[in-house]
Amino acid sequence: MKIAFDARLFGIRHRGIGMYTENLLITLKEKDQTNNYYILGGENANYLASANWQLIKADCRVYSCREQILIPKLINKLKPDLVHYPHFNVPLCSQRPFIVTVHDLILHQFPNERASTLPKWLYCFKLAIYHLVVKRALTKALAIITVSQSVKEDIIKYYPQVASKIKVIYEAPALLPKDIPKDRKERLIKEDYWLYVGAAYPHKNLSLLLRAFTKAKKGNRQLVLVGRQDYFYQQLKLLAKKEKLTKGVIFWGEVSQVSLANLYANAAGYLSPSLAEGFDLSALQAAFFHKPILASNIKVHQEILKEAAIFFEPQNLEDLTCKLEQFYQSPPKFNYQKLEQDLAASFNWQKTAQETLCLYQNLKLL
Repeated sequence: MKIAFDARLFGIRHRGIGMYTENLLITLKEKDQTNNYYILGGENANYLASANWQLIKADCRVYSCREQILIPKLINKLKPDLVHYPHFNVPLCSQRPFIVTVHDLILHQFPNERASTLPKWLYCFKLAIYHLVVKRALTKALAIITVSQSVKEDIIKYYPQVASKIKVIYEAPALLPKDIPKDRKERLIKEDYWLYVGAAYPHKNLSLLLRAFTKAKKGNRQLVLVGRQDYFYQQLKLLAKKEKLTKGVIFWGEVSQVSLANLYANAAGYLSPSLAEGFDLSALQAAFFHKPILASNIKVHQEILKEAAIFFEPQNLEDLTCKLEQFYQSPPKFNYQKLEQDLAASFNWQKTAQETLCLYQNLKLL
């Protein structure tokens, strides 16, 4: 069987989708030396190349007009039996049989949140194209992988006609405590701190977190926000400065994998105030680092974290402030050994890759 995989979003620089793509491909290669793979793009994935794993140059940006022409052209030339797109951006004229992984439908739920500096007319045009591409991808796909039951329910809400094609295959942590070299375990931050890792899009609800953190009685504890300092983080910084919410807040920016593991390992706890998520890999990683987690009570957090977190109402400043104070004064005690066993049974890349490979093989029989 010949399988093409669009790996242009490969690695940590592409956030959650990049980590999904990298870890899935690494584990698939460990498991499958029978099928032939064509890895499109993924310039950082040279170590995957082997006799039956061929890297194909795909010199076009994701979401560009160029990808609409070049990617189908490349795929038609390769003539794979199946194409796996790990994101919704399936070219509109893609003709080969394909499956698609959908990580979330955040832009369906919060359609105006990523307008950034674009003129309104241009953002509305791009949003219309987004809906067209997603609908076409879901309609034409042989199968749809979602990373949580929550995302599956969201897809069915907007596209009930594709319900029978959806399969939930959980992803897994990209970082574990073993990822910290023994000579790099010293603390990067001397003071006690709570940690958040991720983007600063409006639905991440970081403005409420800053207000609650400033208001709460939390001793000398700090709040460390890790994430690419893009337009949205700059807007958050301006808000923090304007409302005097900067005391004790560290905007850390991007970090290496080793430094990120160090920040997880030494944090007093993890905070996830999001209004919506497709999975929340960062919070799950905190659980594997045996960190107490304070998370919004959205459905995907309850699905993924279960007993590993304390939940709060994400639009209630008083509730979050109160829970932060409780978090500081009396940190929750979890049975981390049992939690890690339970989480590892559901969320591990061996399981993810095996279920994905089984889906490939089952589609071959159709």
